[in-house]
Amino acid sequence: MTISLFGSALGVAAGTAIGAAAVLGQEAVPLVIPWNRTALFFLASAAIGVRASLWPGRQAARLPMLEAIGADTE
Repeated sequence: MTISLFGSALGVAAGTAIGAAAVLGQEAVPLVIPWNRTALFFLASAAIGVRASLWPGRQAARLPMLEAIGADTE
């Protein structure tokens, strides 16, 4: 879950930086960053990442601990 939140933040920041660089490379175009839409994209990508991690996490929680440890060494 932490990885999905970090990836969401990194992806939104990288996309914003690339978009800003593209706009600043043009003449007479003001740079406007829509922070509300940026926050919405972060929340959406974080929600997708958290939801994608639920199924594997739930399956891992169902395994008996000693069986999981034995499966890790093979």
